[in-house]
Amino acid sequence: MENMHEEEADNQVRSWAASSWPDFSQLSDNCATCGLEPGDGVRFLTCASCLTPRYCSKQCQADGWKQSKHGHKFSCAAKLGLPTPATVAQAPMSAVLQVLKEYRWSAEVRVACLLRVDALAADQSALQTPGLAEAMAAALSYDCGHGAGRPDWQRRCGMLASRLCCEALGKMAAAGPVAFGRVLGAGAVPALVKTATACLGHRDRAALHTALAGLSNVSMEDDGEECVRAEGGMQLAKRAMAAFPRNSQIQSVCCALLRNLVAPDDALVIEVMDADAIDLVANAYRAFPRVCAGDVLRNLLLARPKDEAVAAKCLSVCVQLGFVRVCDGKLEAVPA
Repeated sequence: MENMHEEEADNQVRSWAASSWPDFSQLSDNCATCGLEPGDGVRFLTCASCLTPRYCSKQCQADGWKQSKHGHKFSCAAKLGLPTPATVAQAPMSAVLQVLKEYRWSAEVRVACLLRVDALAADQSALQTPGLAEAMAAALSYDCGHGAGRPDWQRRCGMLASRLCCEALGKMAAAGPVAFGRVLGAGAVPALVKTATACLGHRDRAALHTALAGLSNVSMEDDGEECVRAEGGMQLAKRAMAAFPRNSQIQSVCCALLRNLVAPDDALVIEVMDADAIDLVANAYRAFPRVCAGDVLRNLLLARPKDEAVAAKCLSVCVQLGFVRVCDGKLEAVPA
């Protein structure tokens, strides 16, 4: 039921974006760098050249002008003006990233840009766009979508934005070595872990699944595997499995993530994959036989846990579930 409500809310936001999206009027009223609204005692400054963005202070104006290659210095020189829903909906990837980075404080602009990124990502070549991974990681770090006390519509926009960012990063991680390298270089793994942790706390199952799927894609490569483990990916998977034992999607993606992360002779694996973790994986298999729980437990056996109780429990569960068998005193893996 909870998943259905989240899906309906997302569909409402998508439908609104496609038909009657607001005119981004806040861009001409608020500070273009921090989003501060007009109020008593606030004297706004404007760009001396194009007269369009407004800034609440000289510091915000300077920050907005010089931020990386996507500051106002670029858009002013290109005479882009303020973005509108129509220009975003038709823009190429590079122009969308410019708008997203310059005005990411606006939940509406952020969702409009990310929906356009999602549409463009159907073309694999678009996933190779320089700056895409950095933009997605920055948008995730800026707002996980669960701010307390925010208007419900803005909160929903933020949650959908987080989901779209995670989807884009997951697709990039699986789109070849160049795109994968950009995902790691952009610091996307910490952003994905932070988002998944926030979604877990707020029980946003759909966004949690998307963030975990992104981490699973990243962990399929050796460099990504090490990075995800270092950021607490294994502990996160355990918490998610314990929180949603009856959700097949969460259980499946967590098992896929653990399968990638459980490697032989790794001290962290041996520490994290304790008796509780073995129970979680075994229960996932009993409830949803199609999940790759067998691979996780077989990998754990190869890791040779130093704790004798954990090693014995892992062996017992693997034999009990039919993942391995003992022949002439030797262990044999049972073909899946």
